[in-house]
Amino acid sequence: MKILTLPEVRRYAASSCRIGDFQEYRLDLSKDWDHDTFSLFTTSAILTARGDALSQEMLNLMIHSKPLVDLDIKDYQCFPDAIPASRLILSIHLDTFDANKIHEFLMLQIDAIFYKIIFLCNHFAEILITKDLIQKSGKTNVIFNVTGKWSKLQRSLYQDFGSIGYYAAWDKVLVPNQIHEKEISSIRVNIRDSHTKIYGIVGDIKVNRSLSLTKYNELFHSAAFNACILPLPAEDLEELILVLRFLFSRYTPAGLVVTSPFKKNLANYFQSELGVINTVKLTPTAFGNGHYHSELGLFVSCTNTDLDALKQALKILYINAQDHICIYGSGDCAEIFGSFLLSNGFYNLNIIARNAAKASELCSNLKLKSTLTRENYDLLINASFLGWDDSDEIGALPAFKKLIDLPYRADGKPTTLSIRAIQDNIPLLNGTDFWHLQHESQKKFLLS
Repeated sequence: MKILTLPEVRRYAASSCRIGDFQEYRLDLSKDWDHDTFSLFTTSAILTARGDALSQEMLNLMIHSKPLVDLDIKDYQCFPDAIPASRLILSIHLDTFDANKIHEFLMLQIDAIFYKIIFLCNHFAEILITKDLIQKSGKTNVIFNVTGKWSKLQRSLYQDFGSIGYYAAWDKVLVPNQIHEKEISSIRVNIRDSHTKIYGIVGDIKVNRSLSLTKYNELFHSAAFNACILPLPAEDLEELILVLRFLFSRYTPAGLVVTSPFKKNLANYFQSELGVINTVKLTPTAFGNGHYHSELGLFVSCTNTDLDALKQALKILYINAQDHICIYGSGDCAEIFGSFLLSNGFYNLNIIARNAAKASELCSNLKLKSTLTRENYDLLINASFLGWDDSDEIGALPAFKKLIDLPYRADGKPTTLSIRAIQDNIPLLNGTDFWHLQHESQKKFLLS
């Protein structure tokens, strides 16, 4: 069941809008309606008002109209039994997860057509606890959604978490932390079964806006593959494994796209010979060069397709082993790039970073012969998020003749560093260019 929140009450109500299964109108957040508007609402509408905005006058208008009415439990206590059970959505909204309050809400002896649970989720375990509470309550008419970084995953797989529907914004977002319908529909598999292949993008909250999320799901939809790729914004390895075990107990494991900060610790977890990885192929059965991972009970193979992209980028920009190269950054990507360049004879290498101590440590670990900063480099590789935010200060960077700029923005806008290179007529590969290079290699590895 899909419930879409509409931004303009009167315009959409007057058009007899039928998008989604239900259309929610936030009367407390909209001003373009009056008393006559209530005659326009149909039985597929849901009227919502919160707190002080819910007056007795507004409630009377709701009572004498056709739509369903969503009342938070706090508001219901002020107006008990005002709305017939056949039209009542009784809801609870929590700033943070509270298992006791959710349990008490589910045990209420108040009749309603739907019961709605919304809270800001900080850990995936909170979703699983709520799912179990819903199951134990015996209620089959619960709409359960979370806000926060897990919102996209939880709403796209709502049925797996004891919910009969999800809310999403239509046209524009009205409520903080709400997500747009197109963000959910793009990763939903309408008919899912145990054979559905599940891929995940592992990282921090930025995976919810990853280009991989869009491109892989577009491919799966266009080719009618029974597969989807999901964002997994885990806090740490423990939370990630919890998510993977849950997903793989229901669907077929297929693979992971790995972003920061998991590139190194997942390499260790999957016992990869590479110190830093960005791609993991997973299957329940043996394949090619895959090895068995006893903890997950799966066959695993790891690679780093960023290295394939780096090889191509060096050729495209005509960089040779004698050129002076500077890597900006001190994270996993800087480490694997530095190791790769040194092993391929690029000895005129230096690594600098905002965190000078970490950069110095990395240079020491890689046994760089010289770490003296030059005024000008033949190539700068930005292996950090510097320039992703317009407010980033890039003036302290050394001069460079060519640029590989790894950060990219979901909206396609160039980063600050790429803009500088374009203005100075400096040859470059921006983050999107580099992503496409590695994506082709990654796609072959994951889908072969």
